[in-house]
Amino acid sequence: MICLNVISIYLQVCAPTGACKTNIAMISILHEIAQHFKDGYLHKDEFKIVYVAPMKALAAEVTSLLAIAYLH
Repeated sequence: MICLNVISIYLQVCAPTGACKTNIAMISILHEIAQHFKDGYLHKDEFKIVYVAPMKALAAEVTSLLAIAYLH
């Protein structure tokens, strides 16, 4: 299990396959989005998130998960 206290820093996670790296990234992404959600409005011009994936399939999966979460 990997436990992190989410704070405003840059983070690089290196771990073997199946060690929940994608979940760590998702938590960090959601945390950053929450920091810019003010007065019922997401201030998209205040931040940028870059997600780098080792495989195109994983990048597509994460993109679709974020799109679904964003649209609901």
